[in-house]
Amino acid sequence: MSFFCLWLLGAALAFAVYTYLGYPLLLGVGALFRRRRAPAAPLAEWPNISIVLPVYNEEAVVRHALETLLQLDYPPQRRQILVVSDASTDGTDAIVREYAGRGVELLRLPCRGGKTAAENAALPLLRGEIIVNSDASAHVERRALKSLIARFADPAVGVASGHYVSVASVAGQANYAESWYVGYDMWVRQLETRLSGIVGAAGCLYAVRAPVQMRVLPEGLSRDFAAVLLARERGLRAVLVEDARCFVPRVSSLRREYQRKVRTITRGWHTLHFKRGLLNPFRYGACSWSW
Repeated sequence: MSFFCLWLLGAALAFAVYTYLGYPLLLGVGALFRRRRAPAAPLAEWPNISIVLPVYNEEAVVRHALETLLQLDYPPQRRQILVVSDASTDGTDAIVREYAGRGVELLRLPCRGGKTAAENAALPLLRGEIIVNSDASAHVERRALKSLIARFADPAVGVASGHYVSVASVAGQANYAESWYVGYDMWVRQLETRLSGIVGAAGCLYAVRAPVQMRVLPEGLSRDFAAVLLARERGLRAVLVEDARCFVPRVSSLRREYQRKVRTITRGWHTLHFKRGLLNPFRYGACSWSW
């Protein structure tokens, strides 16, 4: 029995070492032998885009989120902003309606169904060639949007993810571990981009080609992960755009952060199972290994 316990402990430690050290090391080595892609020609003109903002009871932050989106450096005539209210019960909808004269559209759902259901409901209203997904809590840098969209000059790119930065909330400086982990995660995604592509987009800011986005997903899945899988099915890559930064306040409560992580992991497993055929290494190569 003691031998089995030691073996189990050793296996757990080996897995942890591989996950946090071995995996990025292999990514770095693999990138050394990867032929560099020729840079794509710049976009002839900025494409029409749709920005989707799902919200639920976000009256405390939605005004700031909309002001940030409206001030992004992108031609206003080529930008649609659609806020999807997941049956909010506070003043969120009233605040969003104040921005109707500035081109902000509101879709209110009659009953709450969750983020993925809200994103599904938005699909028939989207007019852009590229769909940008964001969160009300995220603060997007003014120049980030053009940096994100510019990556679609490469026809092989199906998803472009922003660079997620975890910052302290106004309420305090708690939960530094979240900031360290996010920094590590973005570093790994840089390595993945150099090799074959990232395995999941940052939910606070990512852009998707419209044909990839226009897929109704089961409500238990995460679209930021599913978008990458759907793009790969079409032979498209997902990349991290390092200078497209978005800042998200970290949660001060470790309990709430733990609960969020459990939800994220659970939905991630369901999403991967949804497209489990992509785990075939003979067809999808290094991507199947990364997932």
